[in-house]
Amino acid sequence: MSTTTGNQRRRRRRREKSGSSSSSPPEWILVNKGVYTGNHRGNSTTAVGEGRENLTIQVSLSPAQPPRPSNVLLCCPGVRYPRESEVLFTADDLLLLRVPVAAGPAPSCIGFDECDYLIYRAAGGDGWPSLTLLPNPDPNFHDGDVGILPRAGGEYTVAALVANPTENEYTLTRFDSAAGEGWTTKTDGHAASAAAGENPHQRAATQPPHDHHDHHNRRRIRAMGWVDLWTGILVYDLLRPGSGDSLRHLPLPLPMHAITCNHRMGDELALPCPRSLRGIVSFTKRDTGKPCLRLAGLAGERLPYSDIETQLPAFAVHDWTVTTWTNTHMAGYYEDWHEEFTVRGSDVRISDAVRSQLIASGLLQRKPSRDGETVVEELALHHLYVSQPTPSLNNGEEDDHVVYLMASPKCLHPKAWALALDMRNSTLLNVAEFGTETGPSLGVTYRPSTIQVHESADSSSDWENLRLLLIICNQDGTTGLFGD
Repeated sequence: MSTTTGNQRRRRRRREKSGSSSSSPPEWILVNKGVYTGNHRGNSTTAVGEGRENLTIQVSLSPAQPPRPSNVLLCCPGVRYPRESEVLFTADDLLLLRVPVAAGPAPSCIGFDECDYLIYRAAGGDGWPSLTLLPNPDPNFHDGDVGILPRAGGEYTVAALVANPTENEYTLTRFDSAAGEGWTTKTDGHAASAAAGENPHQRAATQPPHDHHDHHNRRRIRAMGWVDLWTGILVYDLLRPGSGDSLRHLPLPLPMHAITCNHRMGDELALPCPRSLRGIVSFTKRDTGKPCLRLAGLAGERLPYSDIETQLPAFAVHDWTVTTWTNTHMAGYYEDWHEEFTVRGSDVRISDAVRSQLIASGLLQRKPSRDGETVVEELALHHLYVSQPTPSLNNGEEDDHVVYLMASPKCLHPKAWALALDMRNSTLLNVAEFGTETGPSLGVTYRPSTIQVHESADSSSDWENLRLLLIICNQDGTTGLFGD
């Protein structure tokens, strides 16, 4: 056996063990968007704070090595009707939580004014976790419109960009912890101009781009990018709001059928909802120190049928394909994007150890769901229903080209598993059960939210080197990526 082959096999074995427990904390984690509410024992990650009317709230974080989920635990004994709390955004050691403290019993709707918004910091100034109540936002915003921007000295900015299509403008709502005051608002028509008309084959961004966040870099973050996974990224420099160069639009590559249809004029109807098909992260390349965007896209071959188990429309997956692109220029052109790897599910290699994991997990077993089926069917990997492609944030030699997928035996299955796929070597590295949905239509997935950032050394207007925090809006039923 050659030395090169031996090294490759040793690296592959280390990657396959990446999901196992370790005494050292993980470099980054997949945060389950759904918060576990109930009584739990405190530990070194526990922070206690106050909500409205002196309500005691306790939050803990249970970190785990990806692809296993890292769960947020919440205890709020004074709430009369406990409802589903959510992690809205993560950045460095900060988590933004929405906690319904004044909502009525289910299934009543949860109103904006019935929720408290809190910042959980995994390690405060004294090294201990902290929990801080934010003033109630005015005006309100949807969950996917908001992100956190870490600042120097342990300060932070919480910002939401809300579209007003009738006025062709955006409203920026922000809270600055250093100011010690409430929320401020600013209307900006430049944002609408930056978001629209950049690409004749894309629909205009009449909604703020989708929320995405990640973190890694220790340098100061200047900008946030609201990401529409079809239309592109609307970058807003929060240190220079309203200036002529405070806004920038970065397009994203589109599937060819969406560009060539409608007599090559493009058609938004050719683009399905992107939330389950695309994911994007921003990071700093270790070899060059340059900022980089990585986009993962998912396509599938499937046929519809009626599920006899759930009595709902379903489809049989024949195969699926994952493609990744990178962008190191971020100059605002399609040509900045370069395709990296394309992997078909039917071509993925699986070691004996990982195959044993797959079989033991129960992921491959599907109950009878079509007429004529009488026994549990064992599926091949490429027949699984997969979604939420999310590039890894661990920008190292071994994990640089890993993409995480949420998988289940069929669409609308209550359980979800996370797969770690090595795109460079077309190899499945790991599988882990991620969770079970806690209510109808809530779903169990991770939010493609990673706030990784970049900035120029002189903090100039060099957009190509700008540290960028990405926010992917309206990612219902997903969870987030959280770096340390």
